[in-house]
Amino acid sequence: MGISATYAERILDHVLGGDAMAQPTEFHIGLFADGSEVTGGGYSRAEYTGGWTVSGRSAENIGIVDFGIPSGAWGTITQARIYDQDGVEIGRGDVPSPLTPTVGVPVVIYTGQLTIDFIEV
Repeated sequence: MGISATYAERILDHVLGGDAMAQPTEFHIGLFADGSEVTGGGYSRAEYTGGWTVSGRSAENIGIVDFGIPSGAWGTITQARIYDQDGVEIGRGDVPSPLTPTVGVPVVIYTGQLTIDFIEV
């Protein structure tokens, strides 16, 4: 999962003496199918409070992300995105394997399945 251009710009501005950047106070995770965020069927972004483990240029979730129980079809999930408390995208990437949620069965992303990478350019 790579960091978004918006957050990369905020970090660069912060580091180079521009606007100070505060740490996000909340994280929300969104699921995407065919390039669009899932809608309907009881879907909503999940609030994530589990924290992150940072190693080198990567950060992984250390808690479970619970999206609840679908009441309708969500499609085949291929991507997750992380947002801050203002709805600004922090990062995105592919889920470990495509997921097709089943009506009535909880949708969960487990510890270590979301990764944000700072890539070298």
